[in-house]
Amino acid sequence: MQAMPGAKPHHPMPGLLMKSFFGITPRDEISQVVGQWLLEVCRGLQNVEIELKLGTLIDKRTGQRLAIRGVGTEVVVQDLDVAFRSEMTMRQHRRLNHLLNTEVANCSGQNGPHPHLPPHHYYPITYQHIYHTDTSYANPRGGRGKVRVTRDTNPRSSSSPVVAVVQKETVASLHIHSPREEFDWRVSVNVENPTDMPDTSAGPEMTREKDRLTYRHQLFQVDLTQVKATKRGQQTPPQVIHELEIEISSAAEFLTQGHYFTTNQPNVWEDQLECVVNTIRTLNRNAGPKVDERR
Repeated sequence: MQAMPGAKPHHPMPGLLMKSFFGITPRDEISQVVGQWLLEVCRGLQNVEIELKLGTLIDKRTGQRLAIRGVGTEVVVQDLDVAFRSEMTMRQHRRLNHLLNTEVANCSGQNGPHPHLPPHHYYPITYQHIYHTDTSYANPRGGRGKVRVTRDTNPRSSSSPVVAVVQKETVASLHIHSPREEFDWRVSVNVENPTDMPDTSAGPEMTREKDRLTYRHQLFQVDLTQVKATKRGQQTPPQVIHELEIEISSAAEFLTQGHYFTTNQPNVWEDQLECVVNTIRTLNRNAGPKVDERR
């Protein structure tokens, strides 16, 4: 039966709309897959590093960005021959830098109360400008992984002290394709074991000079980095590469929440996963288009 023109609806919209018919929000599938994968891959490991990185999935058959026929939304990619290219343009780097700086100002009170969160949920985001140089050497004990020596190379300092010496080994990566956005993203698990200073007489196999802006949040830090990488014997001058990554601040505490989740103990595992995944998604959606900056 058709309603009369101008008639009021029989059921007015309530002031508070339920999240669904059942009053709940279904679990985010991508977050679920990422969480399950992390718990499987990290089981039994010590000194774990968990990173999420923006980049582009490259189909090795074509050399172009991955395009999966019939897929138009975010999807976990498995068993495909792809490479991951983590660079972005300088313009995208500047755009995300502005976005993150605005959030620091909002949380520090410089722009007044936080525009999105009520006062009792306020939590500061801290900012730091870091200059580090990583030099990588062959593992003196053999096996996989390199020994990485990190020095603080702040130009305002007259010295370059060593801040870390670790043996870094890549464990596994999970790729997420986002065809509606400018970038895809990757979740990586590495192991970083503290070790002794290697023999540096032969020179490093790789040198990475990093100019990094670090934004520390409750669970993680967002790193915007300009990198100059030089391989041993390289004749051409290094190019500057712009990268963005999220690193979990304490992988051990993060994974402990996952353990509590799997053993039906009180936990915030799903909340933490969605916080991290939604952050990388939001950064991706605000990166802006890849524009040829030479024009």
